[in-house]
Amino acid sequence: VVVGRFHPGYCSAPRAAAKGFTFVNLGWCKDVSHILHELLHIIGMDHEQQRFDRDTYVRFSPGTGNDGNNARVTTDRTFGLPYDFRSRVHYGLGSTTRGMSLTDAGRRRLAAQGATERDVGGGDGKGGMSELDAERIIRMDPRIGGGGGREVTVAQSGAEFSWAMASATPG
Repeated sequence: VVVGRFHPGYCSAPRAAAKGFTFVNLGWCKDVSHILHELLHIIGMDHEQQRFDRDTYVRFSPGTGNDGNNARVTTDRTFGLPYDFRSRVHYGLGSTTRGMSLTDAGRRRLAAQGATERDVGGGDGKGGMSELDAERIIRMDPRIGGGGGREVTVAQSGAEFSWAMASATPG
């Protein structure tokens, strides 16, 4: 990983390459929360608003939902976790460049997280990542946290997904 200020107009990092160098451009990154967002990409996290089930929770203005930062991922890389409006890799709502707003199911999910629209993308509210971000890292690499040991149930009723998570003792 090569970190630097290569272009002042961007704060960006790709998902890590399998081979070679991964460049992190801290161009306009203003604080630790922006840098954390980019580091989460390096370890393999997509933007939360790119999830395969994102249309259940957010909608985009015409022409804004398929750019590189918002394009819906067609494979399930959620690791069985519910949609996380607090995720450090979720863009904020209402930005004129993003055109993202909540669906009815999104409003219910936001309320279930005890969050408001101002909390979207804010992690733990202190510059760190959300609890679900941390859990996703653990599930991405089972060597972290002793290999998981969790059972996840996902059910869909109409346009909404429901999620249940239960800890299990590895046997």
